[in-house]
Amino acid sequence: MNTIVKNILTILLLLPFMSNAQTLESADECCADFKIGETIVSRGGTYQGALTIPKGEHGIETLIPITVHHGTNAGPVLSLIAGIHGSEYSPILAMQKFAKLIDPNSLNGTVIVVHIANIPAFSARTILVRMT
Repeated sequence: MNTIVKNILTILLLLPFMSNAQTLESADECCADFKIGETIVSRGGTYQGALTIPKGEHGIETLIPITVHHGTNAGPVLSLIAGIHGSEYSPILAMQKFAKLIDPNSLNGTVIVVHIANIPAFSARTILVRMT
């Protein structure tokens, strides 16, 4: 498995742990901001942007487009991931539509929507990209 795919999979697997959110929050933490990567989302807020994936051994830097809805109330963190295989378009479109339906002001917890987990494969219109 090439380095960029390993980096992407590692970040996706650790995504829930990269934040400061916990499943059970104390009274002091109920109003805490949610941090993912270098981005901070306030209670009742939404972030639409990307996580930057640093260059691997093949010198390719990429990004992972995400939407984070951080609810006004404490609760669990849910990560929804699409685009692991670059040629499977239906889940990618579904996540884009789903992300627009969430109102963080009526949300308990946090929802992280990963729109396209594997940008190199998506850009190549293939199931995966092999670096040789």
